[in-house]
Amino acid sequence: APFDEFVSSLARERDTLSIRSAAGVPALPELHVHLNDGSQETTIAGLDVAIDVHADTGALEVAYSTQHYAESTVRAFLSRLVRILAGAAAAPRTPVGDLDLLDDFERESLVPARGATASSPLTLPDILRRASAVNPDAPALVFGDREVSYRDLDAESNTLARELINRGVGPGTYVALALSRSLESVTATWAVAKTGGAFLPIDPHYPEDRIRHMLTDSGAVVGISVGEHHGGLADSVDWLLLDELDTSHHSDAPVDDAERRTRLSYDDPAYLIYTSGSTGVPKGVVVSHRGLSSFADEERVRFGVEPGDRTLHFSSPSFDA
Repeated sequence: APFDEFVSSLARERDTLSIRSAAGVPALPELHVHLNDGSQETTIAGLDVAIDVHADTGALEVAYSTQHYAESTVRAFLSRLVRILAGAAAAPRTPVGDLDLLDDFERESLVPARGATASSPLTLPDILRRASAVNPDAPALVFGDREVSYRDLDAESNTLARELINRGVGPGTYVALALSRSLESVTATWAVAKTGGAFLPIDPHYPEDRIRHMLTDSGAVVGISVGEHHGGLADSVDWLLLDELDTSHHSDAPVDDAERRTRLSYDDPAYLIYTSGSTGVPKGVVVSHRGLSSFADEERVRFGVEPGDRTLHFSSPSFDA
């Protein structure tokens, strides 16, 4: 909702800005302005600012409710106000959003955000390989009445990876995955990771113009889908349809750098995800391999994931959960 409607819905009066001035009362939109003669010693509202616009010192006088604000908080308010005013006076043409609000100490305390100690980096295919080795016969995927073990998922994704490598996929290239949530979508994701390429998940139920933009903007030259969705996909991509593709002639042995087109590094892209586009054209965001092992460890610890647990895939394939 527009901001004015949001504020009105709160049914609260706006805070008052008091200006002590001999030049009369200025007309300011959205504010109740009155002359302050200096006799007001307390304030009932949350924050009352008195500005002496004629004083040679340029001092700011602030009255505030000690019930709502600590002195340190108000001093921080004033420091930021002075910083903004000084920046605006020094460069009057500077857009408001570009004025510096924080001091060096505040900025250093906020960024960069520091979490737990990072795990040793692993590429996505190495993370998948380790997961498969824990218990190869355990179920990896369940879809309706179908179940796939880690051993079979690993083997099937290896054969599909070799088909993709033969078609030029490798580190630095993008493969579009226009697949609904399914066993095939996970298998294809694993296969692309094993080539060293980066996967681009596309919800096949998206509007055609959005899909076309994602394919064109990403530069993907190979895509994976099924016949059900192929009709609504742009032909700028070489589409492999899993329900028509035979990869049985490929080995299902592990894929390594010896077979990849180039050596895979931690800083190569692992996947490409597009923003919702709610504020304009969707933007592509590249995620590298370097932080994925730390992320996987954090997810496992934070959510208490153990062997035998199940994770429900309920979001759109294009959502980066």
